Amino acid sequence: MKLKLFLFTISLMFVSCFSAEKEKLPEVKKEKRLFPVLKDTLTYKATRLNIKFMKSSNYRPIFLGKFTDTLVIDHYVNRGSMLIDSFESFRKHFRYYHRDFGKTTKASSKNINIAIDTTTIIKQVDFHDIGNNHFILKAYPLYISNISTKDTISLGFNFDIRTGLEAKNREGIWQPIERMTFVGCPVGLQEFVLKPGDTILTSTPIFKGDFKTKLRLRLGDTYSNEFEGYINEQQFVLSTF
Repeated sequence: MKLKLFLFTISLMFVSCFSAEKEKLPEVKKEKRLFPVLKDTLTYKATRLNIKFMKSSNYRPIFLGKFTDTLVIDHYVNRGSMLIDSFESFRKHFRYYHRDFGKTTKASSKNINIAIDTTTIIKQVDFHDIGNNHFILKAYPLYISNISTKDTISLGFNFDIRTGLEAKNREGIWQPIERMTFVGCPVGLQEFVLKPGDTILTSTPIFKGDFKTKLRLRLGDTYSNEFEGYINEQQFVLSTF
């Protein structure tokens, strides 16, 4: 009798183990991230930008070099060659300078891709139109990629990328809400370029306001993905300062 009870218990354990093994859920494959993981180096508190005028655009690189799964943001890398302190830094910066004006290609939908990652919030140092004060703003990462195989794309001068945000007004018409800084005499300026296959990381500010609308970034005749946000309608009006 004891032997039969022992055998019955063993058989139950075997069936239970077999059933548990059979009912194991399949492993879920992790989806590949569309954008790298970003580590910000600023510890200051950031806020959304609440303004009632059209501000100057402020787009400078915050990472230079080869892209990997994780990038460490450097808010001082865009200070240019004056802060280069090693041969590696010189090589990194020199890749994005071009001295032969007129021998580069304009940004277009054929050679540039613009992507804004609205799932991640980082920080941006903003200093335009507000005197000598620096403001730490909440911002979205912005990726600009040269998708051509041979074109060297002109982005602007001295690490200043000639791009700006647009938003839809109440009539659903796209209008600029940022103005690009005027560049007069090019003497002393260095053309900022993006070589084939390269990608630049910068950022676009997150605004605060009472008007909900759609926004996008424009570079030449190329546009980023659209996203929702809040602005003040006075930002459609061109400021006089």
